[in-house]
Amino acid sequence: MMHRTPLLLGFAALAIAWSGALPRFLGHSFTAHMAMHMMVVAVAAPLIAVGVAASRADPSLIRPAWFA
Repeated sequence: MMHRTPLLLGFAALAIAWSGALPRFLGHSFTAHMAMHMMVVAVAAPLIAVGVAASRADPSLIRPAWFA
């Protein structure tokens, strides 16, 4: 069973990071780049991982040897 709330929050975090104000400043600001990176790595990725855990989309259930 997929956990919808964390999955949707993870995709929302990706949308905010990739389509918000930060991408406009990426060419000029290392801080903007790192803020976008941290939003994707520290917020969106764990939420998406929790959202797909123990569902048909969970790669560790599809190929357990790869994630041992």
